Amino acid sequence: MSYVVANRLRAVDVEKFLEVFNSLARPALEGNGATKIRVSQTVIGGADSGLIGVAMYFDSVSASVAALGAGNAAAGPSAREAGVELIGRSLVKIREQRGSDEGAFGSVLMAAGPGVDDATYASNADAFYGAMSSGANGQMLGDMVAGGDRTGLHVAVTWTDDIDALQSAAEAMYSNTEIQKVMQHSGISPVSRSIFKTII
Repeated sequence: MSYVVANRLRAVDVEKFLEVFNSLARPALEGNGATKIRVSQTVIGGADSGLIGVAMYFDSVSASVAALGAGNAAAGPSAREAGVELIGRSLVKIREQRGSDEGAFGSVLMAAGPGVDDATYASNADAFYGAMSSGANGQMLGDMVAGGDRTGLHVAVTWTDDIDALQSAAEAMYSNTEIQKVMQHSGISPVSRSIFKTII
C-alpha cells in the first residue's frame, strides 16, 4: 500500500523556497523513505490559491513520519528564515491509479461519500478515468485518512498538459448519465476542486 503526504505551504518567495527545499529538505526526505516527490502551486482554488503543494510518496505511514522529522530537522530553520509557512498537512492512502502522473497542470477534486469495497473502487476508477482520459494524462484516486477537517474525503488528482482539454473532459464527465449513476450508487458528492501548475 502506498501513501502520499501532502504539505500545503505559503512561500513569500517561491525561488527561495525551492532553493532550500532542493538543497536541504529533499535529500533528507529521500534518504528516509520518500519514493517520489512532487511540487506544485495552486493557481485557482479558493482560499488555497497561491499555496505551494509538496506531495511526498511513501510505502508506509511509519516511513512518512520518520522522513518528515528528518526533513524538518534539516530544512525547518532555513525554510522559516526564507518566509515559508506550513499551512496544513494531510495523509492520503492511494487506492487506484490510471495512466501517467506526469503533466504541466492538474486538478485536485475532493468528494464526500461512504467507503466502498476494493472491487467497486477499481470499477469506479475505470469509469472516471475512461470519461476523463480525452483531456488527461493520468489520474490517482485515494482516501484522506488524516487531514483535520478533511479526513474521510475521497481525493482525485488528475494530470494534464492541456488545462482546457482537462476542463472540457471534466464538464463532459459530470454530464455523462453513466457517471452520474456511478456517483449516485457510491454516494459520491464533490466538495471542492482546485487547479494547479507543476513546478517539479
